[in-house]
Amino acid sequence: MFDGQLVERVDADVAALAGLDLSTLSVAQVEQLIRVTQAWTQTLQGVQSRAVVDFEARGGPERAGCSTTGAWLRRELRLSLSSVLCKELLVIG
Repeated sequence: MFDGQLVERVDADVAALAGLDLSTLSVAQVEQLIRVTQAWTQTLQGVQSRAVVDFEARGGPERAGCSTTGAWLRRELRLSLSSVLCKELLVIG
């Protein structure tokens, strides 16, 4: 089930992190922030890849007026299909 409140909370927390004054952190804290944000980035890329595969399988791009998933990604997000999907998931043409 899609939890809109969860998305709103995560969005607010990410915005707070984006506004964080890094000069107030120790070098060790900045290092930890780099490591944890990299882990989050990889996790979110996996979520996005799964969502793109599901969106394509359900005919989402066509319903949005695009002939392919790649066309939808370019139009809506200015992304290429290969930048979104992991190589193992690259089954969409």
